[in-house]
Amino acid sequence: MRHLFTVTLILSPGGMHTGDLPNFHVSAEGKARFDAFLPGVRLREGSPALLDPDGSALVVHALPDDYRSDPAGDAGTRIACGRIAG
Repeated sequence: MRHLFTVTLILSPGGMHTGDLPNFHVSAEGKARFDAFLPGVRLREGSPALLDPDGSALVVHALPDDYRSDPAGDAGTRIACGRIAG
């Protein structure tokens, strides 16, 4: 299965949040796979670092981000999450 992403102008006045990922599609079977690059985000050293003392998480929302509303892009309920660990 191949997923294509469309680059969308960020319309939120504050711009993207650090770590924002593009919208992605989940198949009817409940599966998704994608790669994303987050320029400026580091794992350990520097700021912002995903593995800093207070930790980080990945949160998946039920709906696409509208790129306008803050803080969660009017993306609906949280349907999955996971801790980022090193």
